[in-house]
This record gives sequence, C-alpha cells and structure tokens, in this order.
Amino acid sequence: MKKCKKCNKTKDQKEFYFHSTKRSLSSRCKSCSRKTDSKRAKERYWENPELARKKNRLNHNTEWHKQYIWKRKVKVLEAYSGKNPRCACCKESNLLFLSIDHIEGGGTKHRIAIGRSSFYPWLIKNNYPKGFRVLCYNCNMALGFFGKCHE
Repeated sequence: MKKCKKCNKTKDQKEFYFHSTKRSLSSRCKSCSRKTDSKRAKERYWENPELARKKNRLNHNTEWHKQYIWKRKVKVLEAYSGKNPRCACCKESNLLFLSIDHIEGGGTKHRIAIGRSSFYPWLIKNNYPKGFRVLCYNCNMALGFFGKCHE
C-alpha cells in the first residue's frame, strides 16, 4: 500500500506508475497523474497554441537534425572506408547511395536487437567494430537477395 501525495488516499501499489529511470513508484496515483498531466497540457496549449502545434511536429524535420544525421553518417562511412568513402564492390562514391553492410550477414537481426535508428550511434559507441564495410545500396541489396554483388 502507498499513499498518494495529491489525493492523500492510501491505495494499492498497482495504482501507481513505476518510473524505470528512478526505479521507484510515482508519488501520485495513476488517476491523479492523468488528471494533472492532462490539465497542465491543456493549459500550456492555450497559453500559446502556435508554439504547442510547432512542438508537436516531429523534431526530426528540423534543419539542425538533418545536418546532425548527415554528419554522423559521413563520420561512420569515413571510419570504415577512409577519407573518401567508396563502395567496396563497385567503387561508387556518392554519399547518398552509401551504407554500412554486415560482412557476415545478420543485419536484420542486429538492427532488431539494437533498434532500427540506433545503428550508426551503436557503431560509434562501440568504436567501429570489425565485421562491417561500406557498400552502395545496389550492391548491398544484390548481396542480400542474390548472395553476390552485381559487379
């Protein structure tokens, strides 16, 4: 049993949210949390509706975010292919077409294990482990579907 700091009622622990980052139960019960959070969100919205609408749009479309993703991709490609990244198969050098390949296969399982959008950060965090190379999209798909590069 736990006492809610908002309504001062003693309730079962199942009535409280668990904070995984704090590794403890919330100080407010679920019903009080929902009421307060919803009320606060509505107040913030009506204080400045245009700003609220802008914040609700995905931040992934900002110019800063696009540049950040691009720089991270180039950093990873350069780590695996040198200062002027090229496809290990056909020597394509257009950065738009280049990607990282799992040399021994298993890319799908690996991406599922670490999260789809976490691949480049994972490579950076793990100091560019061996077992990867730079391939263009066409060569990467050809290897995946047919077992050999088109060149």
